[in-house]
Amino acid sequence: QQLHLAYIPEQAYRGIASNSVDELINFLSCNMHPIKKLELLSKGIMLQVMRMLAVATTTYIGASREHWIIDMKGLTADIIKKIAATGFRNVENTFVTALGQQSIQMESDNIERRMQEVRKARKDSLEIFRSKGKELQCIIPTTGPYERFSLPEDSIRFLVLAIIRPGDKMTIDMFLTKLYENYGIVIGPAEYKQFAAQYDNSLANSFIENKCAFQDFLKATGFLHELSDATSVVINPYDEIEGDEEL
Repeated sequence: QQLHLAYIPEQAYRGIASNSVDELINFLSCNMHPIKKLELLSKGIMLQVMRMLAVATTTYIGASREHWIIDMKGLTADIIKKIAATGFRNVENTFVTALGQQSIQMESDNIERRMQEVRKARKDSLEIFRSKGKELQCIIPTTGPYERFSLPEDSIRFLVLAIIRPGDKMTIDMFLTKLYENYGIVIGPAEYKQFAAQYDNSLANSFIENKCAFQDFLKATGFLHELSDATSVVINPYDEIEGDEEL
């Protein structure tokens, strides 16, 4: 049986490679049940691949990095739902723009051949991004309108354990900032204000509610400790795996 070896182009991961490595070191250092660790690791790597695809696409066309606006409430009628759906369409449009630009640069005069290459490129990029996102439940709903980004329990578990070292903690605002810096994830009002070209103060309450829903989720899964009414910390509750002792 003959198999083809695939690889990730250097320029696709160069800007975020250190984040990926640091995240994997933190996660693999957690002393947790090996079966659960493997399950979370597989989903976490898929999430990292989605990030790589998105970053590589904007890098290819020379555009600013698109941000993932996360709908943590998942309500059928909600302002965040609509904003998140618009954000997801922007990410998709970036893929389409990159594929169109690639098509123009092809040297072949055979229109059918060029269309086949574009279809293959779409299958290897946007369709992987969409299918893996829906498999992870990071893109909802599975079918139907208003497709948008969300964060299911396993993805949140991976992100906490990958961003925070075993036994360490950080404030909820620091954690949201790290999600924004590492993944371009937008959950609360502060992150929305950072990336929005025209910040709308009327949306602040909706993003505050979105942040509260995220905090409630972290608290329910044991990752959030409330120190006071104004201060909450996100904690990695696992011990760090100790290295083998030298003989």
